[in-house]
Amino acid sequence: MVLAVLAVAGAALCYGTAAVLQAAAVARAARTGLTGLLGGLARDPRYVGGLALVGGGFLLSLVAVRALPLFVVQAGRASSLGVTAVLAAVLLGTRLRRHEVGALGGVAE
Repeated sequence: MVLAVLAVAGAALCYGTAAVLQAAAVARAARTGLTGLLGGLARDPRYVGGLALVGGGFLLSLVAVRALPLFVVQAGRASSLGVTAVLAAVLLGTRLRRHEVGALGGVAE
C-alpha cells in the first residue's frame, strides 16, 4: 500500500517535470516548419528526457493502480498540474498569481 502511494507521488512528479522540460525544449526550438521543429525536438535532450519521464510516470501509475482504486490514482496523477506550476515558476520564470498560489495550497491539502 505504501509502495502504491509512493508510486502515485512519483508519477505526479514525473508528469509535472516532463511537461516543464518539454515546454522548455519547444520554446527554444527553431521555428523552421513542422519537420524542422519535430527533427529538432527529437535531438533535444530536454524533450527526449521529458518523453522518458512520461513513460516512467505511466509505469508508476500501473504499479499504483494494482493496489489502489482507480479514482485515487487519477486524483494523485492530477496533482502533477501543481508540480508543473511550481517547476515552471522556478525553472522557466513564470509568475504565479495570488489565486493560483491559493489553488496550489488547496491541491496540497
